[in-house]
Amino acid sequence: MSGTHEVVVVPSELSALVAEREKVWTAFDMSQNLSDELNKLSSQVPQCAPAELQLPFGSDIAPPDQLAAVLPLLKEKIETARKLNANVQSCHNEIAAIKQREKMIIMAMAAGGVVLLLVLFFVAVSFLS
Repeated sequence: MSGTHEVVVVPSELSALVAEREKVWTAFDMSQNLSDELNKLSSQVPQCAPAELQLPFGSDIAPPDQLAAVLPLLKEKIETARKLNANVQSCHNEIAAIKQREKMIIMAMAAGGVVLLLVLFFVAVSFLS
């Protein structure tokens, strides 16, 4: 028996069923992959109320195909949100730096005012004496 190959003949009435089964399992695998990818992306989306989306899908589009069409849009929105958050953080950092410089300028002006008052005081004392 080793070295011999047996040929299995599938009757023609079953080949359509075998092809349909293969198609179903392929769609299932694709759905599982899309589901896994969506679960990975879900950690990047904050918890909030569901959005009312107006998606251009008809009843003839299967949910896996809808998900496959929406995932790139979701990735794009997440990337846009990430960039906007980085921009906001950069603005917050810049505001904090400006406030720090403002405090330094106020302290320098106060110190300069004290020095000016001391100079005026000593000038006035020396002028009066």
